[in-house]
Amino acid sequence: SDVALAARNSESSKPSKSGLEFFAMMDEFAQFTERDINSVQNQRLRALFEGVQAGGRDPKVLRAFEVLYEDLIPLRVAGKMIYRNLKEIVTKSTERQKEEEMKLQTIAGLTLDQIDDGRKAFMKLSPDGTDGELSLGQLVDAGVVETMVELLGFENFDDLMVEFDQDRNGKLNFEEFMIGIQRCTAGGGDDEDTYCTVGDVLGELQNRMAKFEAQQNTSSLEKRQQKYNARYDNMVQQFKEWESISPNGDGRMVEILRGCFAGAKNKEVVDALRIVYVDYSALRMSGDLIFGLMEKIVKSATRKKKL
Repeated sequence: SDVALAARNSESSKPSKSGLEFFAMMDEFAQFTERDINSVQNQRLRALFEGVQAGGRDPKVLRAFEVLYEDLIPLRVAGKMIYRNLKEIVTKSTERQKEEEMKLQTIAGLTLDQIDDGRKAFMKLSPDGTDGELSLGQLVDAGVVETMVELLGFENFDDLMVEFDQDRNGKLNFEEFMIGIQRCTAGGGDDEDTYCTVGDVLGELQNRMAKFEAQQNTSSLEKRQQKYNARYDNMVQQFKEWESISPNGDGRMVEILRGCFAGAKNKEVVDALRIVYVDYSALRMSGDLIFGLMEKIVKSATRKKKL
């Protein structure tokens, strides 16, 4: 869809060259489907895609992004680099996804819905997902070793790995994970009193994983990243508190501020910008600069209201 393009046309009849470039990128991101995004193995990268799309659906956030892209050269340069990287990642991910689906449908007789559910469970087990494989350490850290053994009726984890780890490299890739579950539910497990279908196993696995997700999201951050994460939380909270004293009038800086207010209430936007702020030092500097400018505008508005 041309969501971003329509929003652009409502804001300005004569967009700049940079503005046209910005909306071309936003329109391309709008084309990615949920299945395309879910093919990306890294959870933080998936959150970036989801945040970009959410920002494109909010006119105030979108306008703020547009102004920032046009006016801040360092942000524009970094934005282009991230855009090219994300585009390449999703292209390769969707190609790999199609190959996996064809193999799993042919070898294991799984449906696309089962494969999609399996991919969600697998990615929860490996939130960073950089290599598309799960090591024993990752399974232990996720707290699901005993859960998988119990659900599939094995005596111990070693027995499970013998059944699942077909190439004997001590790791599980997504295909091995799905084929192993299919074989066990079809009668390959050691215990007759196990979950009897692929859907049952995947559903129960995701339910039991829920309590580990919050812990994974925080424990994976290094000490320095935790500092940036806390600083980011403080900025988001400030924007929520400042909204009640928003200055009147128009102007590009005011449009950015209003976009910040809207973005602070949009979870997907907040999550995506958190990753940008924590992971990309160049954009973190831009974020600090933007926050400082917005703070000055709010303080100025506060002084005027007291007069």
